[in-house]
Amino acid sequence: MTPAATTGLLLVLVGIAGVLGTYVGYPLWLACRRRVVPATPRAAGSPPPVRILLPAHNEEEIIGAKLENLLRESHGLECDIVVIDDGSTDATADVVASFSNRGVGLLRIERCRGKNEALNEAMRRLAPHPPLVATTDADALLAPGALRHLLAVMADERVGTAAARVVYDGGTGGAREQRYFGYENLVRRLESSTGACVSLGGQFEIHRTQVWRELPADTATDMAAALLARAAGLWAVQVDDAVVYTGATGRIDRELGRKRRTIRRGLAAAAWLWPHLSLDDRIRILGHKVSRYLLPAYQLAILLGAALLTVARPAVGAALLGGQVVVYAATAWGLVGGSAPSVLRNLAYYQMVHVVALRATFEALTGAGPHPAWSRAR
Repeated sequence: MTPAATTGLLLVLVGIAGVLGTYVGYPLWLACRRRVVPATPRAAGSPPPVRILLPAHNEEEIIGAKLENLLRESHGLECDIVVIDDGSTDATADVVASFSNRGVGLLRIERCRGKNEALNEAMRRLAPHPPLVATTDADALLAPGALRHLLAVMADERVGTAAARVVYDGGTGGAREQRYFGYENLVRRLESSTGACVSLGGQFEIHRTQVWRELPADTATDMAAALLARAAGLWAVQVDDAVVYTGATGRIDRELGRKRRTIRRGLAAAAWLWPHLSLDDRIRILGHKVSRYLLPAYQLAILLGAALLTVARPAVGAALLGGQVVVYAATAWGLVGGSAPSVLRNLAYYQMVHVVALRATFEALTGAGPHPAWSRAR
């Protein structure tokens, strides 16, 4: 075999190993790990007290519905709700103030400083806190019983962070997000059964106050919260019985833009806490996140390797090339073809997400790209 063919074969094997290791090997590795978290945790006694922090910036249109949702779900619980108004220039503070007679607090920050700094400021200025502090987004609504399900899990002192399962709502955009999120939820479910979820949905989470640390501005709060718990030797879990609904835009460019920012900030959170994590948690970060972000690189390796193999093994090389061409053609049809079957549109979306993820990984490594203080899908 010629050197070119040998190189081609190596590239093909590396690419195939990357794909199989990510989508087959990692879930199987998780499935073989010892289960430590009960599938349906039960808490004894009354739910523990909790403070809910809601950072908001220019949310006058939706903050009222959000607070009604929180008040309804926290009824009968020992719960303190505080909205952190991060330099809003609309009537967000006025809407929140109208809930003051119902026990909702307002913490105002005069100049917009970003979600993470808003949470940091609240943790500083409102101390001392109860043992449990929850964080949530203005556009995320809890399903009935979600808060109680999370508090039941947090009653176990081995749990450092528990998050609700995210369901995307919003027509076409919500359906796209939810289909993509299916694999993510599978992985989180497997990781949660071992108490070691390295990434959680940040739309509604409850954290143990003792593990909180001030968040750097460029980190994703959801991944940082999970990794802070893991760094402290506590469990981080997603609770499937606790559901939170969040909006998704119908515009694919906005969805992909949000994913780019989220992925980049998640990698920044991993880099921040990497020295404090165990080898097991580092493997989970690589298997859960980084290996998936490299999907376009795996595909490119297979494509280049197949091209080189055609010299020495024409039939093998042509078959591999043909397979890759079919994938790229189907992706293109799914992107631009208005009459494309839904399976191709889903394939195109999945491919585009990972192209964006690879770009975000490059930006995280090089420090390039923007650092938005606030971002929305809607």
